[in-house]
Amino acid sequence: MIFFTKSFKFPPQFFVCILAGFMLLACESIESGKSASANRSDSGFSGTEQEDIAGDLSDAGKNSGQQSRGLDMANARVASGSFEEEFPLLYGLIKDDSGQLLPELKAYAEKVLSQDINSEAEILALMEQRDSSLITFITPLFENMDPEILDKSWGGFQEELNRLGMTMTAAEGMFTSIGSAPFLEDKIAEVGSKEFQAYVKFMNALTESRNGEYPFQNMKPFRDMVLYGEIILEGNNEAFKKRIDEDFQFALESFTDVHFVSSPGTRQLGVAMVHGTSTDPYPYLAELETAKEFVASGQDSKYKKALSRILEKPSAITEKPENIYVVVIEWAETKQMAQMRVRSHLRVGEDVPHHLKIRRGDGTDKYAVTYRFYEDEEKANAAFDEAIKEFPDARLIYCSVRNGDLYQLGI
Repeated sequence: MIFFTKSFKFPPQFFVCILAGFMLLACESIESGKSASANRSDSGFSGTEQEDIAGDLSDAGKNSGQQSRGLDMANARVASGSFEEEFPLLYGLIKDDSGQLLPELKAYAEKVLSQDINSEAEILALMEQRDSSLITFITPLFENMDPEILDKSWGGFQEELNRLGMTMTAAEGMFTSIGSAPFLEDKIAEVGSKEFQAYVKFMNALTESRNGEYPFQNMKPFRDMVLYGEIILEGNNEAFKKRIDEDFQFALESFTDVHFVSSPGTRQLGVAMVHGTSTDPYPYLAELETAKEFVASGQDSKYKKALSRILEKPSAITEKPENIYVVVIEWAETKQMAQMRVRSHLRVGEDVPHHLKIRRGDGTDKYAVTYRFYEDEEKANAAFDEAIKEFPDARLIYCSVRNGDLYQLGI
């Protein structure tokens, strides 16, 4: 501390410099607090506010009751104080954790920031540590945090998490989860195989697909999952194939299982929705610009031909259909079998995008691998005429719709 006496006087220029310095620091503080998330607003913090928030976050960590499992921290080399300086908000949140979360996160951060990495296996190990351990034990701390504190510090947290290959997702302005985010991109490009690079990008797109209350209003993550998933599924890494298969299936269905829903009596096509015969805008309302751009682009994909034909002549129903016509290509005993058959058709360019559970006329439940469905009889007959040229065993059936379920009328 500096003590001033009455006999000592500073020149006026000294105070001008001091004032300018404080103004510069304030500007830097505001800039560092800006939100890294496009759909969240945030403000910067002064030093006092930062300390107050860190204190509140410390209390949140104490109250969570969270116990973490840790890796061997014997090789942790983060110097005391460096993690606190680099990641003040995360440190304030977890510093009182009684387990190994803080030392584990410090060691992980040092490895990521130093980029002392020489192989794909090392990066994969970091990803697995992040996904199975760090995210698992950090997430409850965010869930238990005071929403006002989290909202105010959202941008700062995003910035710190992003540096570590993590990101927060939100819906209706509220925290929902933590997932993977791009990190070590230069290293991944340097040491990673084509399949590994596709796997990393697939997992980041998966996180992005879970952001927002209307997930299908942004179809870019689903498009990316289809593109990167194709690379993985055509490769030789069986572990990657197994890890992505279920999420790839969902992404492919979300991107191609498209139909339109309109108001009764209107001649307009209506709005696009995805997945089966859904008519509820939440959460099935979808944007199609991404799909149209995908079809028109030079991107290489086995699914472009089928998607182009689906968009050209999509299925269509009204908001509350009573009966619909269904053009069935084949039947499957289970949903999974129907999904695989749809996927096989799409992969070879055949526009068969739907699988529908239908109670058949004989009382059994089967899954219809479906070319198109319509309320309009004329459109249904036209679609059937097109389908039978390619699929001689196609059938046109008539179904009653009751509370969203389909019942075949007749045998």
